Amino acid sequence: EFLPTPTKVAAALADLVSGGEIARNLFVTLFRAAVGLALGSICGIWIGLMMARSERFKAYVTPIVGGTYSLPKSALIPLFALWFGIGNVTAIAAVFLACLLPMIVNTYHGVVTTPKVLVWSAQALGTTDRELPSQVLLRSAMPDIFTGLRIALGFSFVLAISTEMIASTNGIGKLIFLYGENGTYDYMF
Repeated sequence: EFLPTPTKVAAALADLVSGGEIARNLFVTLFRAAVGLALGSICGIWIGLMMARSERFKAYVTPIVGGTYSLPKSALIPLFALWFGIGNVTAIAAVFLACLLPMIVNTYHGVVTTPKVLVWSAQALGTTDRELPSQVLLRSAMPDIFTGLRIALGFSFVLAISTEMIASTNGIGKLIFLYGENGTYDYMF
């Protein structure tokens, strides 16, 4: 039977949960997704802010971001597997890259659209150039930063699971792949 019934899928899920297999592999996947998302977000916010603040930095980074943004990130998984091997580093690197780009673009957009009046007012009230990014620019860009974070969150799970299917020995993606490869589709679903 190719497509199992919902009752068979529920029974398989109960078996996986009671055996602890889901919990172990889910923890691994969530760890990889969370670390990649956190690193990608932090670096993306910093790069987006630097692009908005420095024309020279922007001129250097824009072609790199533009050239890699439309590239399917899952296409880089085999390359990452060759570079970093099988395991956590490959998955985290894939998630990092997938999360980095939307964070850069959205942070940059949020910072450059900060109203000039807001910047001038802050400077008139004594905000220094060193305080301006944290006190004004990033706060004004928060809606755009959270939009980037929302997009990156979706990418983090997709890339973590995709990477596990190709270059991992554990995780939810590997579990799905193994059960599908063995024809136990009730467990796969």
